[in-house]
Amino acid sequence: MAVAGAHGFAPIERLSGRDNYGTWSFAVKTYLEHENLWKCIDVAPDATLTKEEDIKARSKIVLLVEPMNYIHIQEAKSAKEVWDNLRRAFDDSGLLRKLCCSVSSLAWVGKWMLVH
Repeated sequence: MAVAGAHGFAPIERLSGRDNYGTWSFAVKTYLEHENLWKCIDVAPDATLTKEEDIKARSKIVLLVEPMNYIHIQEAKSAKEVWDNLRRAFDDSGLLRKLCCSVSSLAWVGKWMLVH
């Protein structure tokens, strides 16, 4: 389900899970950058963040997540914690993906060796 933007942009589809995490995270990162709130996620060592900025960033992210996924973020106290929790839950670039790619590659090599 897309959220019609009071932000004036095209609707951003809510995060439903692994299926749309890649496009969702790109769109939300871009949105937060536009709103000058990405600094709440990518915190520089010398950054000065206000509580209001963090609350805005956290709220914007939460409102772009399907309610069934609140379980991953409802205890998070900051925008960065929300972002990191969602990344850990849904980013498919971790060990499982590498393992699947390795198994797929081994299967391809095995088939190639049988033919040659």
